[in-house]
Amino acid sequence: MAVRIKLPRKTPNVSRRDLLLGACCVLVVGLLLGGLTLTFYWNKYGRIVSDRLKHPLFEETAKIYAAPAEVRPGQKLTPTDVEQQLQEAGYSVVGQGPASPMGTYADTADSVTVHPGPQSYHAPDGATIDFTAGVVSQITGDQGQQLAAYELEPLLITGLSDQNRTKRRLVTYDELPHYLVPAVTAIEDRRFFEHDGVDYERLLGAALDDLRNRHYSQGGSTLTMQLARGFFLSPEKRIKRKIIEIIITFQLEHRFNKQQIFQMYANEVPLGQICPNARC
Repeated sequence: MAVRIKLPRKTPNVSRRDLLLGACCVLVVGLLLGGLTLTFYWNKYGRIVSDRLKHPLFEETAKIYAAPAEVRPGQKLTPTDVEQQLQEAGYSVVGQGPASPMGTYADTADSVTVHPGPQSYHAPDGATIDFTAGVVSQITGDQGQQLAAYELEPLLITGLSDQNRTKRRLVTYDELPHYLVPAVTAIEDRRFFEHDGVDYERLLGAALDDLRNRHYSQGGSTLTMQLARGFFLSPEKRIKRKIIEIIITFQLEHRFNKQQIFQMYANEVPLGQICPNARC
């Protein structure tokens, strides 16, 4: 009687080429998925940043003004008096430098023409005030109508901002104290003016410290990353939030230069009293 013997099939050999091809396929798929995920979050948080930047970052909720000065025909007043009040209210002279958002004015020996700007307390109606021998002779509106009176821009006494009703005066980069920028960058972000928003060397060092200490104590955040977190994110320490923070950081670095970013940082982060005088 014949006996059948079933021999096991020989396992085909897997060549190095097949392994390399499989690894390449996995890598390509991973890069594709990673790219799609990054693109999704880039567009998502790009829209969030755009929506946030449509409104002033430091919007004041309340402003306290002095009573506006009213000009009437027959009033004893000179063009210099009116110009001084307009300058104190933030108006600029037409043709001399950039136009102030508060408004502009043009003057002659016997008249002053007022043009309220987009940030003026008034409606956009201007007027021309004529003078004769130190007295207001007439006031003419933009449409040529004679006016019985015209209110000048009221002076801002103080501004209250945020939910805590704190007093705040926004400063520009040029108004910052001379030593403030190097002092802050020396402590917080030495390569602020060199990197593209993320200091990879510092971030890697902070990550290694966190792994050694087994807790999130080192953030490695640059000034731009701190700004991104302050305006758009919560202070919680999570890996996902850190990735989102980096995405928003690149968005800010793409939209603003370093001086503008530091200006926003100085107006947002508590730094004590800032003296606008460069000598302080």
